[in-house]
Amino acid sequence: MDSWTVSTNFGEQPHLVVKLVDMILMEAIRLEASHIFIEHKWIVDQGYWRQISEVYFRVNNRPRHIMDPPGTLHEPIVRRIKLMAGMLLTDPRAPQAGRFRFKVTVEKMPDVRYFRFSVASVPAPSGNRLVLTSHELTGTLVRFELSKRAVDVARKVERRVAIRRRRHGRSCLSELRWTTSLLFAAG
Repeated sequence: MDSWTVSTNFGEQPHLVVKLVDMILMEAIRLEASHIFIEHKWIVDQGYWRQISEVYFRVNNRPRHIMDPPGTLHEPIVRRIKLMAGMLLTDPRAPQAGRFRFKVTVEKMPDVRYFRFSVASVPAPSGNRLVLTSHELTGTLVRFELSKRAVDVARKVERRVAIRRRRHGRSCLSELRWTTSLLFAAG
């Protein structure tokens, strides 16, 4: 059984939690977020204490607030992600780590992408805090082209290194640093 097809019963509306977690993961992939943070918080709303589950992403090294699901959904969300990651549900106060794969198919395109999410569960005073790190397992190939000048410099570097090896039996580190700098400058 694949880890992203796990489904369990979470109270009265199990499909709500499953769809919510899938929506959070899809939004993180769409925004190319490197991390997902899910925290349980108590806030004051119109003079009354209210619990929320705050979800925010790290996009381009900046935190980006995404949503505040009701606090009653925090534990089911945490349980769903822990089950997907193969973590234990028996001890909620112990720090744990796990990972799972997530399959994404793009509509109207035959493109299938796989992501691996590393999950860390850290106990906090008001509930578990989850940190998910995303890694793409398969990506599109990036075409890398060098300018004509960069190709000429690379050929000169090859010749110089070959001559150096013939003369001294090894290449000089300062020579390689100089030629590497030339490659970056020519590119």
